Amino acid sequence: MNAVNQLTPVDVVRDEYGFWSHPVYREYALKMLDGRESCTAEEWEKLQTDLGVEIQGVNMEYDAPTWIYEKYASDGDVEVCRQWQPSKPDDVNDWFMIDLSDHEDFGAVCLWARSICNKREVA
Repeated sequence: MNAVNQLTPVDVVRDEYGFWSHPVYREYALKMLDGRESCTAEEWEKLQTDLGVEIQGVNMEYDAPTWIYEKYASDGDVEVCRQWQPSKPDDVNDWFMIDLSDHEDFGAVCLWARSICNKREVA
């Protein structure tokens, strides 16, 4: 079995637009994408396995208060993303943020991760 390069939580310091990316996740994703805008399903699964996490996304459109999303979507005000406090995928506290960014195809999205190491030990 290959060693897991376990992704772990780090302090989140959002930029002037409210965006942020986990440095280890960002480095891995940039290398994997190699200039492309998206990855294959197989690459996405490999990323999660290699980093030892399950990843789920939360889209601003369905998560933020209506006024924040309308200002972002209708007015093109990216800076309003600073006011969005993304919800975790569920009520379990083991999720940690790994990316909050603006995507041309999906809008503002927050990616959350949690360790899959415990799941591996049980399986």
